[in-house]
Amino acid sequence: MFPDGKTFPMTSPTTALAWNGSMVDSLSRAQFRRRLAMGLAAVTAAFGLLFVGSTWRLQSPNAFHLIQLIGLALIVVAIAGRTWCAVYIGGRKKVTLVQEGPYAMVRHPLYLFSIIGASGIGALWGSFVVSLMLAVATALILKSVTRQEEHFLAAKFGNQYTTYAAKVGRYIPRSFCWRKESIAPINHQVALRTFIQSSFFLLSVPVAAFAQWGQISGFLPILVALP
Repeated sequence: MFPDGKTFPMTSPTTALAWNGSMVDSLSRAQFRRRLAMGLAAVTAAFGLLFVGSTWRLQSPNAFHLIQLIGLALIVVAIAGRTWCAVYIGGRKKVTLVQEGPYAMVRHPLYLFSIIGASGIGALWGSFVVSLMLAVATALILKSVTRQEEHFLAAKFGNQYTTYAAKVGRYIPRSFCWRKESIAPINHQVALRTFIQSSFFLLSVPVAAFAQWGQISGFLPILVALP
């Protein structure tokens, strides 16, 4: 039974194996589309935000810089959080139902930290509105692949996943329980790769600095100012 109430269509071991393989292929394609969409969205946002200013910069410079510091802190949290997730799930995502560490609190902590990182990027512009917009846009991009992952896990692990999903929220923790007793040996290669990939969030720092310099110098026009 899937989380949305649909029945797992399994009539024989052979049929189940073929269907499971089809689910893996479908999930891989969804993850590829997710990476592509995230990349295109990042490029589009980087260009568009060059012309977006913050009303706080003129009205309250101290508040403007505080928002930027919050943004930088959120990016650091995102990098550390995604690496933390990789320590638990590295190389096991499609093999084992991981329920320890961050996965004891939310079902998709990797995506949650990605949303936090996107929010931090927006805050580098000194704008709460830009921060919220990027967070929502990232959540919408991740929505499709999140549901496909849940269907795959429900099909593969059955009642074990249904019970897990009933106790643990998708993105928002329902409790701050902690489990680490069955953690597998750390896949250092996956953890390092995740850390390096997550560190690309930091590229937004020089982009934001360039945008601010361009707007102050008059090189870049401010087409819209947001609080």
